[in-house]
Amino acid sequence: MTPPMCYALLGLTLLCSVIHQSLAAGVEGHGSAEIPIKFRVDNEARVSLGVYNGQGRLVRTLVTGKPHRQGLHTVTWDGLDRYGHALPGGNYEWRMLSTKGLRGEFITQIGQNPDPIWERGVSNHEAPQAAAVDGSGVYRIGTFSEGAHFGVKTDLSGRYLWTTDREKADPWCKFGFALTLVGNQLYDLIFDGTVYRYDATTGQTHTKANGEGLWNFRWEEGPAKSSGKAAEALREYATRVGLDLSGSTKAEALAVSYREHNAVRWFDPLTGERVATAAAPEPVAIALLEDGNAVVISKGGVVEIPRNGGPLRQIVSAEQLRSPWRVAVSSVTGDILVAENSELTGDATAPSHQVKRFSREGKLLAKHGSPEGRQDGAYKPEEFRHMTDIEADASGGFVVTEGHNQPPRRTAHFDTQGKLLREWFGAQEYGVMGAPEPRNPEFVWLHSNAERGGMVRYRVDYRTKEWTVVETHRDSLARNPLWRSGNNAYRIHERDGRLYFTAAGFGALGTLIYDPEKKTMRMANASGTLFKNNRWQVPEALRPRDGSKRGGYLWNDVNDDGLPQYGEIQWLDRPGLGGPIAAGDFTLFCSPNASSYESKPKLTPKRFTAGGTPVYEFDPAETWPAWKEGDEEHRGWDIIPAPDGGWFGCFADSLRNPVSGHENHGAWYMNSNSGIDRLVRWDKNWNQLWSAGRHSPDHDREPGSTGSPRGLVGVVRNCVVWADAADSEVAQPTVGHWTDCMSATSCSCRWAQRRKKCSACKTTMSSPSATSRRILAQETFILRDQHCGRGAGLSNFRLGGLVPANRQDSAGAENGGGGETRRHGVES
Repeated sequence: MTPPMCYALLGLTLLCSVIHQSLAAGVEGHGSAEIPIKFRVDNEARVSLGVYNGQGRLVRTLVTGKPHRQGLHTVTWDGLDRYGHALPGGNYEWRMLSTKGLRGEFITQIGQNPDPIWERGVSNHEAPQAAAVDGSGVYRIGTFSEGAHFGVKTDLSGRYLWTTDREKADPWCKFGFALTLVGNQLYDLIFDGTVYRYDATTGQTHTKANGEGLWNFRWEEGPAKSSGKAAEALREYATRVGLDLSGSTKAEALAVSYREHNAVRWFDPLTGERVATAAAPEPVAIALLEDGNAVVISKGGVVEIPRNGGPLRQIVSAEQLRSPWRVAVSSVTGDILVAENSELTGDATAPSHQVKRFSREGKLLAKHGSPEGRQDGAYKPEEFRHMTDIEADASGGFVVTEGHNQPPRRTAHFDTQGKLLREWFGAQEYGVMGAPEPRNPEFVWLHSNAERGGMVRYRVDYRTKEWTVVETHRDSLARNPLWRSGNNAYRIHERDGRLYFTAAGFGALGTLIYDPEKKTMRMANASGTLFKNNRWQVPEALRPRDGSKRGGYLWNDVNDDGLPQYGEIQWLDRPGLGGPIAAGDFTLFCSPNASSYESKPKLTPKRFTAGGTPVYEFDPAETWPAWKEGDEEHRGWDIIPAPDGGWFGCFADSLRNPVSGHENHGAWYMNSNSGIDRLVRWDKNWNQLWSAGRHSPDHDREPGSTGSPRGLVGVVRNCVVWADAADSEVAQPTVGHWTDCMSATSCSCRWAQRRKKCSACKTTMSSPSATSRRILAQETFILRDQHCGRGAGLSNFRLGGLVPANRQDSAGAENGGGGETRRHGVES
C-alpha cells in the first residue's frame, strides 16, 4: 500500500491517499458503487476534498471549503465525474485540504474618499459637473450614474450628512449640469432644461419616479428632448445648448442663462413659474446677486443684468479673461470669481485653467493656478484642469468641480487666498480596477476610463489606512488618436526598469509604458476594429489606402514616440486583438470578449525596441489551446503564469441568456452573466491538470462557487485568487491551492442592512464592498465591485491566517520538500 502523506503548507494541511478499490462496478452500474472516504480533522477547520485519476487530474470535487469539527469524518463517492459520467475502473487518489481560512480586513477604498471611507461614492459614468455650498456643507449630485449614490451632502470636513439614491424619471439620471441653493431647497438643472428639487437638510426629493413634480425651465414649451444618447453625446449637447442655473436666498429667485437664445430668465423658486426675461449677448454662465440682478459671462467678459430691466453694466472686460466658463459671487466679500476652461468654451487660442478673483468694480484681485493648468506628472492640487463649476462658500472661499476626462475627477474647496482646504475625489468610472506596482505595492494605479481618460498614481499608507494622489497622466495619452481608454483593468509588469500597463482579460490590446525616473507615460501598442457603429475608429491618415473598412489593426510604437505612424500599423483580416498579457515574455493571449470571440491566437513579441516597445506581429497559425471539459471547449477570459511554469486560467461562459447545459438559472442580469464558471490549471506543456468551481446564482452560494467571475487576481502563498464580481450583496473572491486546486477558502464579507456590522470582519458598514482584483503584496489584495460600480473606487482586504511556520516556497512544497509528513490510514 502506497503510504499516504500529510504535509503542512503555509498554514494549510494537505492529506493524500490512494483509493485501491476498482471502480469497474461503479462504471457498469453508472455510479452504483458507494466508496466511503474517511478522513480526520485534527483541529476545527474548513475542508476541501477531491478525487484524482492516475494522471493526477481532478475528476470530482466532493467537499469545497466547508467547516468541519475536530474528529473523524466520512464522505462517499459514487464513481462518477462532475458531469455524472461513469469513470473507468482503476486506482484513484483523494486529497484533502484543511485551513483556518482567510481573514478580511478592510483597509480603504482608492479613487474616492467618502467619509466614512466604506461608503459609496457619487455617480460613476460621469463625475459631478456642479456643486453647491453653504455654511452647513457641500452638495454634489450625480451626472451619469449606475449603482452609485446619485447625490450626497457632506459637511465641510467631508463627513456624509445624507445621500439620495432615488430613481428619477430617467433611471440613468440624465446629465446634470448645474446646482444651486435657495433657502432650504436644492435645485438640479439637467441638460434638457428639466429641474429636480431636493430638501437641502434631508435630501428628500420633491420629484416622483413618474416625473410628477418636475419643473420645465426649457426655452421652448413641451416635453424634453430624448435623453437616449451616449454620455459623450449628452455632454456635447449640454455644452452646445449652454444652460446655467443660479439662485439667491435673499432675492428669493432662480435664474437660467440661455446661450442659444441670448437671454436670461428668472423663475419663482416656490412654484417654478417664469417671472422675468432679459436680453444677454451669448450668456455662458450666471450668478445671482442678493438683489436678484444677474452677473453673467457674456461675449468673453462679465456683465451685470438688472432683474427688472435696464442697461447692462460691464464689470470685467473680455481682455481680462481667457475662456471664461463659470462665474460665482461671494456673499461675504462681494468678489466675483471666474473659472476658466479652454477645453469647453470652444474658442480657445491657448490653454487657460485659472480661477480669477475680481472686485465688484472689475479690478483683478488674484489669480489662482497657472494658465496651462495641471500637467502630466506630479499632482499639484492647487492647480486646476477642466473646471466645470465654481461656487462661492460662506467664508469668502470657493469650491470647484473638475472632470470629466481629466483625472483625478474631484470637487475641491479653497479659502480666500486660494489655499486648498479639502478635496472630494470621484466619481471614478464604472468598474475600474486598481493595479499595484510589483516592487512598490504602496503605489497603486487607477484608470480614469472616461472616453479619453487617463491614469492616476496613488500612494497608500497601509498603517494609517490613508492614501494620497501623487501623479496624473492624460495629455501624453490623449495626443494619441488610438487612445480609447476602454480598458478598466490593468496589470503591471516590469522590464528593464520600466512599468508596463497591460490589459486584463476583458481589455483590448493597449499597452502603456511608464518611466519611473522621468515620470512619463506613453502608449506602446494598440489594436482595434477599423470601422464599427457606422463610424471609423481611426483617423483618416491611419486608414488603409484602399479605403477598406473590413477587419482590424495592430499598432506597435516602433519609434518609441507614443504616436502612431502609418508604417507602424499592420492590417488584420479579423477584428482587433485583446486579452491578458503574461509576465515574462509578454505573450498576448487573445480572450473571447476582448477579441470579438475570435480568441484562438496568441502573439509573442518578435523583439523589443530600444525604448522598450514590444513589437507584435499577427500570425493566425500561432494559437493557444482551448480548455476541453465535458462536451464543450472554452477559451479563457484570463490567464496568468503559475509558479512552476504552468498556467492558471479562468472562464465564465456565457455573457448571454441561459444556455442549455449551463449552470445559470433564469434570465436575471447577474445570473445570465455567466454559466460555466471554472478556474483551470495547465502544466508548462499545456496539459490540462484540473478545473474547479461552478456557477451559482444564489446570494448565499456555497464556498468555491462564483456568481460572475471576471479574472485572476494572482498567486500568493500557494494560493491562486480568482476574482468574483458576485452580486450586490456578497464580495467573494475564490481561493484555490495551486498545486491541486482545492479551495482553501472564500474570503467574503456579507453585508447586512444599512449601518449594521459585517458578519465576517465585524466592521460597521452600510453598502456592498467589492471583489478582489489585484495582489498588492504577499499579504494584501485590492477588492472592487465590478457589477454595479457601488463603491466606485477600491476596497482593500488584508490576507491573514496563511502565514507559514517555515515559509516554504511553493516549488519546494509541490515537490514534497517541505512541511510535516504523517501517515493516515485509508479505508475503502
